[in-house]
Amino acid sequence: MKVTCPQCSTSYRVGDEKVPAGGAQIKCPRCSHLFVVRRPGEPAAPPASPPPAPAAAP
Repeated sequence: MKVTCPQCSTSYRVGDEKVPAGGAQIKCPRCSHLFVVRRPGEPAAPPASPPPAPAAAP
C-alpha cells in the first residue's frame, strides 16, 4: 500500500501485512511526524460516543 505523510507529503510503500487490523501509528523517516495508517477499505476511527448523562438525583 502507498502511505503519504500528511506533514511533509513524502510517499512510502508499506506492505499491507505490516499494518494491523486496527491501524498503526508510524513515524515518518523524513520529518519524524507521527500519524496513523489504516488498511485500505478500513473505516476511519469510530466516532467517539457521547459521555453518559448524569443520573438524576432523587
